Amino acid sequence: MKKSSILCGVIIIASFILSACNSKNADEQGSKDKTEQELRDTNNQFYTALNVMFTGNVKPMNEIWSHSNDVTDLGPFGGDRLVGWKAVGAEFQREADLKL
Repeated sequence: MKKSSILCGVIIIASFILSACNSKNADEQGSKDKTEQELRDTNNQFYTALNVMFTGNVKPMNEIWSHSNDVTDLGPFGGDRLVGWKAVGAEFQREADLKL
């Protein structure tokens, strides 16, 4: 009787541990899936804004880009890295005006 009680207790504890591990893995996978979807959504917003900018409309790019002083842009034309929204925003306008 004592051995079966101990065995039953071990089985219950093992079941609890396995259940907790499966739940944690599911939560981690859900978080990873959410992060991946957010990254895909952000990527899509960027490329949509970039393609609109190629038609001459810079507004969507301005709406999604950071306007902080530490924002940077390397741009398609090479040269120095642009730092700060004033420089980056002006470059976006220059690129939009080309209607690539």
